[in-house]
Amino acid sequence: MEGEKVKLLIISYYFPPFKRVGCRRWAKQAKFLCKKDVDFKVLAGRYYGDSPWSSDIEEFENKIERVELVTPKIPYHKRVIPASLISKLRWRVSKKYWKLRNNLKYGNHNDVSEPSVKSFKRATFSIIEKYKVNFGWIVITRL
Repeated sequence: MEGEKVKLLIISYYFPPFKRVGCRRWAKQAKFLCKKDVDFKVLAGRYYGDSPWSSDIEEFENKIERVELVTPKIPYHKRVIPASLISKLRWRVSKKYWKLRNNLKYGNHNDVSEPSVKSFKRATFSIIEKYKVNFGWIVITRL
């Protein structure tokens, strides 16, 4: 292993051009790794637009692979204020189902990245196969 370059795969749901602070940490880390001549790839969600940190990723834009994100389904009781008797009944059923589901499954059920996990797994294996590389470290972030 001595003398070999370190290889790193960063998997991050949030990455510029995401507009909020969640992407900043990994953009700065990747910029630092680029300056230190570390061989790395970034697998991130595809966001459109511009962010304050877009300039940080310009020098290593070719090392970023993007995944189309799946929009999470918002349950009825979180998106509707019931007005009629039927909608109140539907709202209660939705809330009971949500609680039952949360009790039966592990993890954070409010996690917006959950629907995109399969896409990220497929893309990760694709990157490893495409570059025929055994990455020394894989950093996975979920905020």
